[in-house]
Amino acid sequence: MNFKRTLIVCLILAAAPCSHAKKGSHGDPAQRAAFRQANPCPSNGETSGACPGFVIDYIRPRSCGGADSPENMHWRSVEMARLQDKAELKDCNNVQVRD
Repeated sequence: MNFKRTLIVCLILAAAPCSHAKKGSHGDPAQRAAFRQANPCPSNGETSGACPGFVIDYIRPRSCGGADSPENMHWRSVEMARLQDKAELKDCNNVQVRD
């Protein structure tokens, strides 16, 4: 029974808008655009369009109370984002649910 609850919690956390959720929930596009204007892409210096090798990431995940604002965003390499995804998934698997 405890395993089922842990699995359910993990699935809920995985579906929540997180910093590692690169597809789908990106937050307010206007906030992301404001971040891009102040912080051009590290690989090509552009303030719009593709940014090869980088993604915009939240410093403090929105699912953990982080703001959806440019002050809470930073550039992260795709590779570092993948490593973070793996670490967060591992943490999710270690979640203990209390009765």
